[in-house]
Amino acid sequence: MCKLPIFPDLKSESELLASWSGDIDVPVVSILCATYNHANYIEDAIKGFLIQDTGFPFEIIIADDASTDGTKEIVEQYASRYPRIVKPIFHCQNQYSQGFRPPRYFKGVIKGRYCALCEGDDYWIDSKKLRLQVEGLEKNPAVDLSIHPAYMLDMETQKKTLMYVHGNREEVLPVTAAVAALSQFSPTASYVFRAESFFSMPDWFFEAQDLPFGDYFVEVIIGKSGILYFPEALSVYRRNVPGSYTTMTKQAEEAQLLKRLKSILSYTRKLSAFSEIPESALDIRLKMVLRDYVNMAISRNSHAMLIKAVESARFFAIPVDKRDQLFFSSRVLFFFYAMLRRAKVLARQLIKG
Repeated sequence: MCKLPIFPDLKSESELLASWSGDIDVPVVSILCATYNHANYIEDAIKGFLIQDTGFPFEIIIADDASTDGTKEIVEQYASRYPRIVKPIFHCQNQYSQGFRPPRYFKGVIKGRYCALCEGDDYWIDSKKLRLQVEGLEKNPAVDLSIHPAYMLDMETQKKTLMYVHGNREEVLPVTAAVAALSQFSPTASYVFRAESFFSMPDWFFEAQDLPFGDYFVEVIIGKSGILYFPEALSVYRRNVPGSYTTMTKQAEEAQLLKRLKSILSYTRKLSAFSEIPESALDIRLKMVLRDYVNMAISRNSHAMLIKAVESARFFAIPVDKRDQLFFSSRVLFFFYAMLRRAKVLARQLIKG
């Protein structure tokens, strides 16, 4: 089991400012942190920002989406200690529930040439992270996005696992693998990208109220000219946090999942407008998304959900494989397979127990 680093003592604001060269009011990097009810985690995120040894100015923009658990108060404490660095945004009403995602309100406040993302329940663990990625992008002007691996910390089991490894050396990866991935190619807390590339994202990325997530689209649109990869694990991704995307998916009703599926397929199809994004990789992605939702239907023992998922795929001209066509046509085969899957899961649990 891997051991995670312990945060060093934080520098004061005056010490941080003294270590920077250049105009303090013109940051090189804008750190963007969206948070909601992360009282148990947000301090780790903020400390991960403040330990950064950059030599250049950065700003920390933390947007609290009307938290009710004390997250706001923690952010306020750090904003009072670091008033020239920590710049909070406090929403009076929850924006996410109204269909407004963080990129929409971050877009208007960014001052840096580069942006770095980290949600409030994740955190950075290496003081050289920002400097490493910014210097890398400076040396690779044709590339707009930089990433690295992370440790996944499962909040249910406390197990730590090294994830998102794409090799053991620094290199520029083609966007194809990110496009074809079922889920994220890299952790959100690893993203450092040029602000101008973020501003150039399609309008629907900022304004669409039915876009289920933004991470994948950052990877494939901003990363369309290549993705600068560093092999060091520089952050921690917490999984199974209450209220997270993963947890909400497990708890979602079928109608919500099917609506989300249509949105994912629709916005993924829009990526065909970018000539740099291979159509063959998009086809793989779309088939994998469909298979993921078919498997959700199987795990929920819902033939009706499978039928609607396959119908959505056909609407967007996505080929349906033979297995899923059989399940679509035969309720008996579907239920037999679902029972078999559940029996295997129970058997594994009994063996482990």
